[in-house]
Amino acid sequence: MASTKSAYHHGNLRTELINTALSIVDNDGVEGVSIRKVARELGVAHSAPVNHFRDKKALLTALATKVFSDIAQTLRQQLLDSEGSIAQKVHIISNTLVSFGLEQPHRYRLLWRGDCLDNDNAELIEAMDSIYDQLIAALSENHDQAIQSVESQAIALWSLLHGYVTMRLDGILVAKQDESSGLDRQSAIVDVFLNGIMAG
Repeated sequence: MASTKSAYHHGNLRTELINTALSIVDNDGVEGVSIRKVARELGVAHSAPVNHFRDKKALLTALATKVFSDIAQTLRQQLLDSEGSIAQKVHIISNTLVSFGLEQPHRYRLLWRGDCLDNDNAELIEAMDSIYDQLIAALSENHDQAIQSVESQAIALWSLLHGYVTMRLDGILVAKQDESSGLDRQSAIVDVFLNGIMAG
């Protein structure tokens, strides 16, 4: 324990607080997180986290920022490895976002808890935009053929994916295949979107 506390004094406490809080989110959801609980599980004084996060909202904002940043980094790598068409790139982005939401439901719900986050936080906005900008870049390749703006297309796709993930998590929808194409539903609905913007 002495060596652990020594490491915290050298600047690692903030990272450890975030990692511990994320573990709590994974197990208990957003509502299970508190500054006191994070400190207790980490084995530090209850006052220690205050030096890094003034309250629960600040902590949750930092968690959401990290989650958005991690997703953005995954997307960057996957898109870098792909030299495909706009459709392939949109499917990469869509599959990444949907898979994350279904595999990490508590972290996904955290991202959209506007009531718990500081939505004006510059780092949070930058992290979210790092995903959105990659979507904009992919869709921009079809800009000359589209009637709607790239911005409207991006919002439409993001809304589609978010709605699908949320309904899956809420048990309203279940995993199925498209009745005509045989594709997984999550891929089929993206094709519906792509057919619409390509037809424009």
